[in-house]
Amino acid sequence: MSNKYNVSIDRSDLNKVKAELLKNIEGHAELQAILKSLNISKDIIKENLGLLSDYLDSLEEVKACKEAGKCLKHGEYHAYKLQVDGSFLSLTPESCPVAFNAQKGMMRYQFRDFPDEYLSLRIKDNPARHGFSGFLRELIAFYKGESHLVYVDAPSNIGVLRYAVSFMNQILDEKNDVSGAVVDYQMLIREHASDYYKQKEELDILLSQLTNVDYLVIHNFGNEEINKLVRDAFTFPLITERIKQKKPTIILSELSLNDIRYLHDYTGKDVRINQIIQAIKRNIKEEFTLKGTAL
Repeated sequence: MSNKYNVSIDRSDLNKVKAELLKNIEGHAELQAILKSLNISKDIIKENLGLLSDYLDSLEEVKACKEAGKCLKHGEYHAYKLQVDGSFLSLTPESCPVAFNAQKGMMRYQFRDFPDEYLSLRIKDNPARHGFSGFLRELIAFYKGESHLVYVDAPSNIGVLRYAVSFMNQILDEKNDVSGAVVDYQMLIREHASDYYKQKEELDILLSQLTNVDYLVIHNFGNEEINKLVRDAFTFPLITERIKQKKPTIILSELSLNDIRYLHDYTGKDVRINQIIQAIKRNIKEEFTLKGTAL
C-alpha cells in the first residue's frame, strides 16, 4: 500500500506574491512602455508574472551598469530580449549593452592607452571645472571639425586625458567610417625606440599607422626620452605630416611648448625642434595651460 502525502498550499500567500509581482510590474515605467509597444494584454501579463519579474530584474541590472559606466556582472549576458508569440512570452539572453558598446568601442581604436572605464565616457559625462572653459570650447570645435589641432599643457592627474577620450568616443560613435588612436607617447617611445636602427622597420610601420589614423590623441608628449634620432625620424614627421594633412590631433603634455623646446635644446638653435614647435604653434588657436585638483 503506497503512502500518500497531502501538501497544503496556502492560496492566500500565493495570491499575495502574485499581487506583489503584478504591482512591481505595473509600477515600472520602462517595462510598461515595452509591454505596451508589444501589445501585451493584462491577461497575458498575469499569466507570466514570474517571467516578467525576471525581465524587470534584468532591466534594473542593465540600468545599474549604465549608471556605473561599466558592466557590473561577471557574465555579460545578463540582459534579456522579451519575445512574443501569440499569448506565449519568452526571454532570450543578450549581451549587456554597456559591455557590448565597450567592446565595439575598443575595436574602433587602433591604439588605446587609457583606462578601460574611459570607454563608456561621452561628452555629457564631463564635469564642469574651473579654468577648463577655453579647453572645452576648443574640444567642441575639434568635435565639430572646426579645429584640427589642440595642445594642452597640464598635470596628467587633473583629468585632461579623460576629457579628450570622451570627445574621441563621441566622434567614433557618430562617425562609423573613421578610426582613432590614443597613445602614451612616453611609453610608446620607451617600448619601440630603445634602439632605433634595430627597430627601424617596426617604427616605420608604427609611424605610418599613427600618421594615417583619422583621429589621434597623444598624451605624455614631451616626457619621452630625449633621443635626437627618434625625434628627427619619428616625432617630426608624425607631427608635421598630420598638420599638413589636417588630421585631427590632440596633444596633451605636462610641459609648455617653450619648455619642450628648451629641454631638447637650451640654445634655441636646433632646427628640427624649432620646426616641430613652430608647426604646432602656427596651427593651434591657443596653447591651453590648465591647473586643478586631481580628478
